[in-house]
Amino acid sequence: MIDILAGCISRCTGVTNDAEYIMTVAPVDVTARIRNNGALATTNSDIRVRVYLETAASNNSSAAVPTWNTTPVVDRVVKTALGSGQSKDIVFNIPGWTPQVYFGMPGYNVPSRLVSMRLNVTPRYRIEVTTTSDEYIPNNTLSKVVRFYLRKSTKKDGPVASWISQRHFDRYSYTE
Repeated sequence: MIDILAGCISRCTGVTNDAEYIMTVAPVDVTARIRNNGALATTNSDIRVRVYLETAASNNSSAAVPTWNTTPVVDRVVKTALGSGQSKDIVFNIPGWTPQVYFGMPGYNVPSRLVSMRLNVTPRYRIEVTTTSDEYIPNNTLSKVVRFYLRKSTKKDGPVASWISQRHFDRYSYTE
């Protein structure tokens, strides 16, 4: 069983139901909680994370079901061992990955609701975590669609903190 961990908010309906929204600072890493539900222990098992950027065509059409570039922007494998019934949080230690914000991305149109945040907000990304084959193959891959808001300021009490606490606390959260 896999769960991709992130401090984020998502909604079932409304304008923010297209992805989970993550407010963070760069560089960005991925953590996944892996659980061995099988009867056998695993040793030296590959856990792979891949991150895909939404295509410009999918972004520009505001596709309800996005399409993704075929080449991942992140592709990293770590090895782990898990006993039967054991869970472990796997940190992938992605070296220096910063999701691309809309500003400066040729071919990508910023959704109208995000235009004022184009310096900080990204297109959608799909984070996919895969484990090696085991006794139950259907739960070996999990993916999550996210959109990042990257804080650029080094201040913790600034416009971003005020924006979160005063205007949109019900839609977004901040992680660090």
